This record gives sequence, C-alpha cells and structure tokens, in this order.
Amino acid sequence: MFPTPSPPLYQVAFTTDPKESRSSPYCTDVGKSIDAPIFHVNADDVEAVIRVFELAAEWRQAWKTDVIIDLVCYRKHGHNEIDEPMFTQPLMYSAIKNHKSTFEQYKQELLADGSATEKDVCWFGVGWVWVGVVGVFVQTYTNCTLGVW
Repeated sequence: MFPTPSPPLYQVAFTTDPKESRSSPYCTDVGKSIDAPIFHVNADDVEAVIRVFELAAEWRQAWKTDVIIDLVCYRKHGHNEIDEPMFTQPLMYSAIKNHKSTFEQYKQELLADGSATEKDVCWFGVGWVWVGVVGVFVQTYTNCTLGVW
C-alpha cells in the first residue's frame, strides 16, 4: 500500500485568508481524530520529501494504519486562471514571486556540494522527466488496451 498524502496546505477559495476559512489551522488536524501519525514536510526540501514518503510507506507496511503527509507548499500563480492573488494577499505573493522554484533550489544545492554536474542536472530536469512521462503513458495505454485494469 502507498501512503495517501493530504492535500497540500494551500489557501482555498480565491486565496481566502486561512483564519477566515477553516475551523482548524491545519488541514491535517482530522488525523488527530483517527490517531494517525502526521508528517509535516517542507516541499522545497526535496530529500526531506523523499524521506517522509519512504517513512510513511514503511509505517503503513509495519502498522497497517493510515498516515498523513502534510506537504507544506504554495501556489505560484494563485488559485486558478482568473484569480490574481496580488489583490488579496499582496505581501505573501510578493514573497512567492521572488522565491526560487524547488527545482532551482535543489539544482543549486547539488551543484554546490558537487553531487551533480550542470549536464547531470540538465538531463534530470528535462530528459529524465520526459522519458518517465512517456514511459508511464505507454505502460498505461498498453494496460488499458489489453484490459489489464
């Protein structure tokens, strides 16, 4: 079984302020009622995200109970295509506008500590992801046409 992550801790309904939109400050508080472990993880920390998902999978395998992962992140461009978050949340979206993407942050980290070269990072950012997407598409299409579902 795979861990089921909770929805990312987004702001909802056209960037409504959280204190005006929910009964609890965290979307994961429902986990307290079922006594599930809750892992909060910063989505900008790639290796921490991987570790938390591995830990959640190990927990489910060992204890056969639910696990909640609170992936703390943000929406770069607001709630949807007609939302302009700078109107309702100007301070927060000014900070988000200047915030480097997770990929850029991780790329700089890998280059700085010598774990990867610029060529490696370029392959991962474009080639490897595209190969994975095409591979999953082919596998899904094949399974669907063969009636494996």
